[in-house]
Order: sequence, then structure tokens, then C-alpha cells
Amino acid sequence: MKKLQLLTALLLMLVLAACGGGGDEGGSETAAPQNYNLTWEFTNEFSFSPDSVGVPAGSTITVDLDNTGASVAHSWILVEGGVLTDSATPEEIEAAAVSDRANSGEVAGGDTAQMVFKAPDAPGDYEFVCAVAGHLVGGMRGDFTVTE
Repeated sequence: MKKLQLLTALLLMLVLAACGGGGDEGGSETAAPQNYNLTWEFTNEFSFSPDSVGVPAGSTITVDLDNTGASVAHSWILVEGGVLTDSATPEEIEAAAVSDRANSGEVAGGDTAQMVFKAPDAPGDYEFVCAVAGHLVGGMRGDFTVTE
């Protein structure tokens, strides 16, 4: 039994040595681009859940949307932070999208949708908003932070 315990301990040390300790020699603490799978729910008529997220610049983002509302369509569009007023029209919102791929289009009540896009390369503060008329003024916006 002691041989098995010793062998297990040695194997564990080898695995830990192979996985760790390689730190960033340059001292930088930046996150590397990754693949992110994110899920948003439209939990009631005028909110997103979650209402904020952060990802490294250049990451591939897969967004699953679930419109749990029974009758109202919603959308999810990524825009530059602070560029839209609450009274922005759906056309202004769509024109402000950081990418055509970061725009879900309308998702009908009870439906789901998925989109894949690349996070902006420029770190900073972005927002995700709903472009359905009247929904932005109703509070459908959230924070999307892109880190280095």
C-alpha cells in the first residue's frame, strides 16, 4: 500500500511540475485571447442577465441568447461605450455596432439565438444594448469590458 501511495505522490508531483511554474518572463499580467461561451437571458421586458461581462481583447465570443419573455422581441448589439443616448433610434444603434457579427438581430419572445464574433482588439469600455424601439430608454444596456 505504501508503494502505491509513494507512486501516486511522485506522479502528482510530476504532473504539477509540468503544469506550473512557467510564469511570464516579461512580467506582464495580460490575458491571452481565448474562446468564451457566454449566455444572456432577456429576463423581463427591459433587462439583460447578466448586465456586465469582461473578456480579453481579440477573444472569440460565442453568445447564446434566450428570450424568456413570452411576447416581446429583443436584440443584443455590441457598441462603443458612451456613444449612444437613451433616445437613440434602432437605426442609430445598428450603425454604432462594432461589427456586423456582434449583432443578434431581433430574437422573438420565447426564442433563442446564437452568434459568434471577435471581441474588439482595442481594450476599453463597450456596451451591449437592445435595438428594439423604446428598449434602450427602458434600460436594456449592459457593460462589456475588453481587457488587454
